[in-house]
Amino acid sequence: MTSPVFFASKIAFLHAPRLHRWAAVVLALLCLGWEARLAPAAVPIPTRPIYTNQPRFRIPFRYDPAELERMSATQILLYVSDDEGIKWRKSQAVAPTDGRFTFNAPGDGEYWFVVRTQSADGSLTPAQESIEPGLKVIVDTSAPQLYLTVRQSQPGWAQLTWKAVDTHLKPSSLTLHYKQGNSTKWKPLSFVPNTEGQMQWQIPTGGNIVVKGTVQDLAANTGKADMQTSIAPATDIVPRTNVPGLPKPVANKGRGSKSNTGLYIPKRFSETEEGSAQFKPVRQDSTPDPFAPSPSQQEGFVANTKPIGSRWHDDETTSPNQAQSDLPAVPFRFVNSREFNIGYKIDDIGPSGVSAVEVFVSQDNGDSWWKFGVDDDRKSPARVKVPKEGRYGLAMRVRSGVGLTSDPPQAGERPDMVIVVDITPPELRLLPLEQGQGVANNQILIQWDMEDQNLAEEPITLYYGGSAAGPWHPIAGAHRNTGRYLWKVGQGVPSKLYIRIQAQDAAGNTQTASTDYPVLVDLSRPRARIVDIEPDGSGQRQ
Repeated sequence: MTSPVFFASKIAFLHAPRLHRWAAVVLALLCLGWEARLAPAAVPIPTRPIYTNQPRFRIPFRYDPAELERMSATQILLYVSDDEGIKWRKSQAVAPTDGRFTFNAPGDGEYWFVVRTQSADGSLTPAQESIEPGLKVIVDTSAPQLYLTVRQSQPGWAQLTWKAVDTHLKPSSLTLHYKQGNSTKWKPLSFVPNTEGQMQWQIPTGGNIVVKGTVQDLAANTGKADMQTSIAPATDIVPRTNVPGLPKPVANKGRGSKSNTGLYIPKRFSETEEGSAQFKPVRQDSTPDPFAPSPSQQEGFVANTKPIGSRWHDDETTSPNQAQSDLPAVPFRFVNSREFNIGYKIDDIGPSGVSAVEVFVSQDNGDSWWKFGVDDDRKSPARVKVPKEGRYGLAMRVRSGVGLTSDPPQAGERPDMVIVVDITPPELRLLPLEQGQGVANNQILIQWDMEDQNLAEEPITLYYGGSAAGPWHPIAGAHRNTGRYLWKVGQGVPSKLYIRIQAQDAAGNTQTASTDYPVLVDLSRPRARIVDIEPDGSGQRQ
């Protein structure tokens, strides 16, 4: 197989599988950090490692022949460290005209590289022993391990538990599909990718089902797994059993716990290729406004993906932006951030106390439910981070110290509250102004086009200013989105006016537009008054 090539301007394979990430690097230009000996780099040296599943790769370099001749350079040396820069060893020495190194990694691991030039007198540039790496490569030839467990949670329902294990896992690459009976068509399961999680969906007619999954790591190694089971039709009565392979369920099988046996929380919630930091519950003793802004350093709890209700959909859920008329008749709030607080109050606490506060989410107005996470500290508010824009119905369940809890929300159960996450500003365009003529010179017709899925009741505010940079003064209060406003300019405003319009949606996202050129408004009305009378000298006396 052809070795991957680490180019000066990018990283790629020649006639081989492509590397997972791109980075800009010119190893021969590392000398610039200590002494300007080679041609300047066009791009910064990368600091993040590059992942590859090929142990053999090439590292081309470029150089300025005139500079090397001035230095009397005879060799270009490649140094490598496999212990994060503690010790360096010379890997190769090539002539400047060779233009590249070829490196064979002895095994998986992280390798740091630097380049030094050797002159005819034996001196090295850079000369110091402690040097910063210009390239970090992680060689990973091991495929991720994916574990699937599929079972019947109740007649007509399939429950899937997954866990993906890899040092450099890419959780967002996880895909899950299933097929039923003799069908050859695989149907995708919709879920939020995590390193581990649990979900269930409806198989009303029952039968044999097969579930398969794939997941990749950052080096593009692929792990696969499949599992099958038999599901009884929804009309059958089959005793429930514990989920096999799970060390401990998050809820005991106490009163009203028929749908949450075996649920557990993943170690982290990932929204990027490399995963994100684990979120911890917000610890506050008071119960403030559930959607008041929180300090940036506060973090939310880990999220999970566990559909609980029926009417499961294989396709995407509702559109991220919904008109207000489509919202259910339950309390709702608009927020312009994917992170927000859920404020709650726990009533009827028994002597055993509270062991967990569980949050459930629905994106289809209660037709199906997911267990989103657990607020481990059991103190309001709980900070939540959702993966994208959209409409999120919320419900909460509290588990007592002895494991008693209410049923999870079921299919068709309406949310306790709906949060519409909207981070997209309105689309706004200010149309050319129209000014009255003659006695109507002081009238300016302001027109605009505005579109947004989540309009506020009065989303438009108009301003005027004496210059394009402001300051801006309100023309009137907030207006409905009528598309036009006739402004009768009064006294005390500048004769040259700039107009600005601001649009705001229900979530608080704003967009502004201003005129590029001023409008001349002359409110003066010239008039004459008699100040003197002079006799006409051309007249004759009587």
